Amino acid sequence: MVILQKDVGMLMSLTQSQLSAQFPHKTKTELSKPPERNRPIKCSELCAVCGDQSTGYHYEVPSCNGCKTFFRRTIVSERQFKCHKNGKCFFNKDIRCACRSCRFKKCLEVGMNPKAIQTNRINVTATKEQSPESPSTTPDQDAKKRGYDIVSLLDMPPTCSRSMSPIDIQPKIKAEMAIIETCSEIEDRLCFLRKTNFIPSSSLLDVLTKPCAIENVTAYEPKPLHFIANEIDYEKETNFAIEYAKYYKWFRELDFTDKFALLCDRTLFLVTLRLAYQKSLNENDFPSFRKCLYPAVEKIKEGQVDRVSYALLQSIFLLDCDSYSLSPDGRDKLFTEKQKHCDALCFYLFSKHGSAAPIHLANHISILWVVLQCTAPLREWLQTALPQASLTRQLFLGSVCNSKSVV
Repeated sequence: MVILQKDVGMLMSLTQSQLSAQFPHKTKTELSKPPERNRPIKCSELCAVCGDQSTGYHYEVPSCNGCKTFFRRTIVSERQFKCHKNGKCFFNKDIRCACRSCRFKKCLEVGMNPKAIQTNRINVTATKEQSPESPSTTPDQDAKKRGYDIVSLLDMPPTCSRSMSPIDIQPKIKAEMAIIETCSEIEDRLCFLRKTNFIPSSSLLDVLTKPCAIENVTAYEPKPLHFIANEIDYEKETNFAIEYAKYYKWFRELDFTDKFALLCDRTLFLVTLRLAYQKSLNENDFPSFRKCLYPAVEKIKEGQVDRVSYALLQSIFLLDCDSYSLSPDGRDKLFTEKQKHCDALCFYLFSKHGSAAPIHLANHISILWVVLQCTAPLREWLQTALPQASLTRQLFLGSVCNSKSVV
């Protein structure tokens, strides 16, 4: 994969129309003028946007990685948000992802400079071309040289998507960045939902037919800290996994039979992956954590999986296009979406790790296989540990799909 200098400039540029539409009361000078301050070498301040611990000065403002990434993603993708509370949302580090409109507004109000994004990235291609040891290559040759297609590791048919001309690469990069943004946004919203008073349902039909909870996370009240459970609630984990799937447009376009088949096949894997990832971050210290999941935890640590790559792995896991229970149309739809998400993971790892990306790519793919292996003993344990009426047990055993009633 090759990222030309003009492509980076295009992706990182900020259109005045985006900011003007988002904040009509601000002038062009106010939006583009960087704050006048001397940037310290080290930063011990809190994030000016959400109040979390900052990791340094990003775009001229002390900010955490979460707000830094959100601001950059919003500018690059030219997204426009609308607040349903007339711009009066209150948020802190625990609920910062609840309203994107107010969060972006706060980023600008505290002085984040959109123009700094253009100079805040390293052009790997340009650096490489300046090296006297680098042989001269054409853009097409360089594109083919970097044509590392992740779908080959997933046992999928080869694609020519990485052998495109520089002119065709530009829209593909935008599409992959959009997928990365969507997956990251869903993960942010799901993390917020997990800390609210969300009540799980024991009926799959009820879960699938009611509005997606992730789309309207502000409708739920944050849960007091002393009410946060210290045990794994598998019924809630199952509901969260279903709500996660419902957020995707391609999932909503599947017919009911394909939705049931996909959830029966993938829900437990999604739960296993999330529990292992949380444990790798020391966020899951529950006494009921199953020892059978530790190989997946170690593999995630070894693969240095960050929040973005985890979000992409989660979507790839959900997109099971090989399930025998799927209809031909459903299988084709999942196959197409899986290719897109695999390419997005490939793009992200190459952007982050450069020449070391193939190693990280292989490590990420191996995580999927380890999770599959760890899920088998967990399934056996849940079969005896959960009550018959549990939605979790019904899904894991596939009884919902095999029965005439899903209520």
